[in-house]
Amino acid sequence: MKLSSVIPWALLLSTATLVSTESDEDTRKCGGVHRNFSGRISSSFSWGPKCTWTILLKSGYTVVLTIPFLSLNCNEEDVEIIDGPPDSTTFGNFCSGGPLVFTSSSNVMTVKYHRSSNQPVSPFDIFYYERPSATSDSTDRLSFKDKNLCGDLYEEEYGVIYPYLGLHTECLWTIKMDPGHKIVLAVYDLHLNCDKESLEIIDGPPESSSSLKFCDKPYLEYASCTNTMIVKYTRMPNHPVPNFLLTFRRVL
Repeated sequence: MKLSSVIPWALLLSTATLVSTESDEDTRKCGGVHRNFSGRISSSFSWGPKCTWTILLKSGYTVVLTIPFLSLNCNEEDVEIIDGPPDSTTFGNFCSGGPLVFTSSSNVMTVKYHRSSNQPVSPFDIFYYERPSATSDSTDRLSFKDKNLCGDLYEEEYGVIYPYLGLHTECLWTIKMDPGHKIVLAVYDLHLNCDKESLEIIDGPPESSSSLKFCDKPYLEYASCTNTMIVKYTRMPNHPVPNFLLTFRRVL
């Protein structure tokens, strides 16, 4: 790290316990500091040629960051993911591919976006959430299964579900933890046609009566009362397939 950046970062890290409420406007700003335990960065046509975001979590946590799909003009723009403050080791520069998943070695991660002045900003979304650092020794604990699966069983401590629904009109994902634990599920960018499709969250096995249905929520977080959670998506035939992202984590 450069000497000139030591003092500002010491001051910034000392405020890590603060939590701010992230608005949709915040997610589209060209740069800034994100302190929420989960959130997203969404591209905006108003961005300048260089944007830098720092994700700063509470001490004792690491950052899990995922880019579901990236399709930039590789000759003119890219996204750089850095493990720590801006001057730290980089994971690399990326312009295409997905899903991409990165786990930080500390409670800080930096994202940089670069483009040439004559290149319009390409659309993309970046999602992140916190993860206790005690489990950060192995990325094998992070579940990020084949995106072509319309439903599956998840039994890992943490995970990301990026649905690929294909021609299916109904998909069912089951999340199951060890007895004594519960589940926190986060849903990002859920913008469904409320007359033709819905996402249902069932607290417990499929036959449970405790359930909630949603169709239009920019961000939703739901904590289970049991160690099992079912996520069910249904739509009418021939209705266009939407894009949304789910993350889950185990809690006591």
